[in-house]
Amino acid sequence: MEGIEKAIVFVADFWGSEKGGVNVVNLELCSSMGYIVTGKTRVIALILNGIVSDMQIEKAKRNNVYIVRYQKDKNEEKLHYDLIVRKVLQEGGIKRQAEMIWVGHDIHTGNEACELSKYSKTRLRMQSIFALIIHTPYNLREGFKEHGQRLSKLGRQEALLLEADHIFCVGPLLKKLLKDEYHIQRDIDEIIPGLTSADSAEGCGRYHILTYGYVLDDSDIQKNWKEVCWALAKALKRLGPDKYRPEQFPVVVCGLNDEAKKEKLYQMAKDMIDEIEDVTGVRITLELHNFQTDRRKLLSQLKRSKLFVLNSELESFSLSAWEAISMGIPVIVTESSGVYYYLESRFGYLANGLCGVIRRDIEHINRLDRAEHDNAEPLARVLRDIIDNLPKMEYSTKYLLKELQDCTWTMAAAKMAKALRLDYGEDFIVREENNCYETVYYKRETVFNMLYHQAERFEITNRIIFFGGIATRLTEGDFTKCLLKLMSSGKGRKLDIYYCYETEEAIRQREEMQALEGMEQARTEEKREKIRKANEEKQRKKAERIIHIKEVFQEEYEKLNLDSAQEWMSLDSVLSRIHIIPLKKSPAFYFNIIDEDMYIGFKYETRSSVNTTAKIKNEEAGLAERLRVLSHMSFVLQDSEKTEDCKRLMALIEKLRASYEERIKRELTERI
Repeated sequence: MEGIEKAIVFVADFWGSEKGGVNVVNLELCSSMGYIVTGKTRVIALILNGIVSDMQIEKAKRNNVYIVRYQKDKNEEKLHYDLIVRKVLQEGGIKRQAEMIWVGHDIHTGNEACELSKYSKTRLRMQSIFALIIHTPYNLREGFKEHGQRLSKLGRQEALLLEADHIFCVGPLLKKLLKDEYHIQRDIDEIIPGLTSADSAEGCGRYHILTYGYVLDDSDIQKNWKEVCWALAKALKRLGPDKYRPEQFPVVVCGLNDEAKKEKLYQMAKDMIDEIEDVTGVRITLELHNFQTDRRKLLSQLKRSKLFVLNSELESFSLSAWEAISMGIPVIVTESSGVYYYLESRFGYLANGLCGVIRRDIEHINRLDRAEHDNAEPLARVLRDIIDNLPKMEYSTKYLLKELQDCTWTMAAAKMAKALRLDYGEDFIVREENNCYETVYYKRETVFNMLYHQAERFEITNRIIFFGGIATRLTEGDFTKCLLKLMSSGKGRKLDIYYCYETEEAIRQREEMQALEGMEQARTEEKREKIRKANEEKQRKKAERIIHIKEVFQEEYEKLNLDSAQEWMSLDSVLSRIHIIPLKKSPAFYFNIIDEDMYIGFKYETRSSVNTTAKIKNEEAGLAERLRVLSHMSFVLQDSEKTEDCKRLMALIEKLRASYEERIKRELTERI
């Protein structure tokens, strides 16, 4: 506790992602910040008047996040900031000498964070600053609500912006609005949310078009879900019944939140469907659902969608559309949305082919005075084109998802940490001169898929090293067959593959270093032992497949129908270049080296990122990291049996180390 120099306190009214956008951002930023900061910085989530379970507290602590709960007494009109600050200091193990950073989310918890910062600074004489994360532009968005309500929220937001020592915002559109509409002259740091892992969702069921977000009332001014129904009917009419039928594209609206208005909304929906059929001759299928508080079920709704439609007049970013992209679902968004603004700023004109874009023409400025089916015309045109070219759109979405893999919550936390001058791992610096990682992927499988396609195109000619960890993908038939064809070809005649796997001895070391996944939930020694044995058996089976990998290659070689017109390497030549090395010491990380590309795999527990693999730059910033990886590989190999394969790999590592050291010296000399 004596080593704590700074504490960053995220103030929220709920811990979890069930209540939507702001709480999702808070949860992910906290978890990722806890992962990247050093031991001298403490990450605290202060939950005011929200329910947090002991299990959630324990899980957060494993992510280096300390949750502090404060429940206001029923007779308490105002929060006792003195009690809250002292509770944070005591439960967080923070001394008076530490610097406090209080982070509030817009008007949701911004005022509380501001007051806590003032109290700790003026009353306790602590170093204290107030950081504000802006999520919503109330001068524009609240224009859809009552005038008095908008002015009240806008006034509170403007007051907080004046008080804040640091301002962060979600997405570039909001940053532009703060500069242009609020006339903020100070620096504003932009945060891009992380993509959500598709593993967070359950399996697929039937498919539909989805739009979601709070359906506040029957006016439908903000989310415009009724327009989606009209637009779909008009699009299907133009495509014709021979091509697409309405039952193929049911519309699911997820967002009802007022029990008293449900019956009214259901009746309104039924009347609207009848009216749509009278006007267009197309009877669509419509389902209205409650706002989904179960995050996993909500993501499952996304995963089961053919299309996601964001038809809002204004969204400062739209986590919903962002999550749809994360699930690989084609999206249609309004030109005025923050997510489109970001895509356009990053991809330029290409953004128009990566998602559907709803452009309101000049006539729709007075859209509230027009018939709904006329207002739906811009969306109808987009829906018609995308439905008619859905396979192409699905391909574009896969490309978009691949290009956005650097959008992670870890990177967002790193940018925030840098702005707040927190000590954090240099591994996670984003797009700066010291960045040693190029791209972070959500799953280790991504790297193997890249490897597969490189091998398929005969682009790998020198070396492949799998070091530590045993991926089942390495021994699957299609994967070994692809590598075999590469090694048998003329382009791959010099390719060597090294399979370095962990033996049972190394696996036991790993178990001693960290608890087995899921073991923390096992309360008895008997259950822990059962988990341990199951894990050992699983690893043993994988190891057996690596040990016999040459036999797999031989079997696949015999199945190949090699083109006699080309020169192919013999089976003996191929097998002589496959090297199997058992590791007796457990590596700290998993490594893959593919020709000059180097990847490092590591695991950390947040909802969005598990089994992450990062590509290390082959530039000045990444050379030192590459040397560190190679040094660790040498350290692990020292305890391995010195077989010919092991000696060969150690010699290769030394050669690579010498090459990187020479490049570092050369670049340092050139710089001087």
